[in-house]
Amino acid sequence: MSRESYLFIICYLSLLYIAPEAALILSLIIWVVDIIPLYIGPALVLVPWALVAMIIGNMAMGIQLIVLTIVLLVARRVIEPKVLGDSIGLAALPTVLSMYFGYVFGGVIGLILGPFVYIGFQTAKEAGLFEMTAKN
Repeated sequence: MSRESYLFIICYLSLLYIAPEAALILSLIIWVVDIIPLYIGPALVLVPWALVAMIIGNMAMGIQLIVLTIVLLVARRVIEPKVLGDSIGLAALPTVLSMYFGYVFGGVIGLILGPFVYIGFQTAKEAGLFEMTAKN
């Protein structure tokens, strides 16, 4: 199952409990907004909605939406690198680091290319390209 699929399913099922009348449309909106990098996709929709619900006086709904936001953000931080790492044969930590440094140095394109650069270095290392031999 892809990252987008589990995000949509978690969001839809949670919103069916929190706000059933708007669950489908808001799950679709959150799914589309999830494309935005920087790991803030779901929070961009859910946090303002939670704040408005709290201001109106519906504290229970506001707290539920904040909890859903935290669950979705944690799921993205944990599951996304694991799924990507497993699909391309890398461990989760180097995958996260390559995505982060790729984003820092190259923006959105670097975020996408970072794991591929890591794969290139890993392959070169396995091929013995970086081995230094000393002559006696």
